[in-house]
Amino acid sequence: MLNPMVSEYHNSRDISDKSLSLLVGGIAHDLNNILTMITGTLSMNLLDLDQHSDLKNDLENALFAANKASTLTNQLLQFSKGGDPIKKKASIEDIVLDSTNFILSGSKIKVIYSIPQKISEISCDPNQISQVVQNIVLNARQAIPDSGIIKVSIRELNNFKPHNAKSDITRWIKLTFKDNGPGIPASILNDIFTPYFTTKADGNGLGLATAYEIIQKHDGCIYIDSQEGMGAEFSIYLPIR
Repeated sequence: MLNPMVSEYHNSRDISDKSLSLLVGGIAHDLNNILTMITGTLSMNLLDLDQHSDLKNDLENALFAANKASTLTNQLLQFSKGGDPIKKKASIEDIVLDSTNFILSGSKIKVIYSIPQKISEISCDPNQISQVVQNIVLNARQAIPDSGIIKVSIRELNNFKPHNAKSDITRWIKLTFKDNGPGIPASILNDIFTPYFTTKADGNGLGLATAYEIIQKHDGCIYIDSQEGMGAEFSIYLPIR
């Protein structure tokens, strides 16, 4: 029989954890609303600004910082909710385009899209999958120069099953994000999805770890292929349901 003192401790800890989650989630939600207003205002001012203005570079840097802060608040929201996806039918094409363009707004990085005219909808949590795309694209943006290129593709695969897939479904969506950055050293390649692992001085090590967790909770798979000096390629597989 469980000691009453132990039981009381666990119950109080559960309440404390839930209260902390509610507090973190509430703060992150309010902060994200503020950041949305900031990024929107900065984006509009950049559109109206003369391309040769001395303010252009400062506004672009401010927009990049605001986007990065928004990504962090979304990660806090993700963890405060316990990570369980709230699924509904959604267009993966819309999620990818909106999320990629959002993170790269104000950047000179070129995006090359390869998307068929018709892609099946999937059952997913659109906010969580958007967070995955944002984290991967932001990772690429931080790794490559402003003259860099990110290739984004969407494919529908039939009679196929990814390696290590938990689901027996044979219809999948494959998302690919390939950049022409410096690549990832082989010595740390196995660590990039580990929580709090980062090589950036101002990094928190949550971006790719969050992406991995979200894809796992969607019964999907995520892989990284990279060689130093040859860029990095992320491949994501999501079941079509």
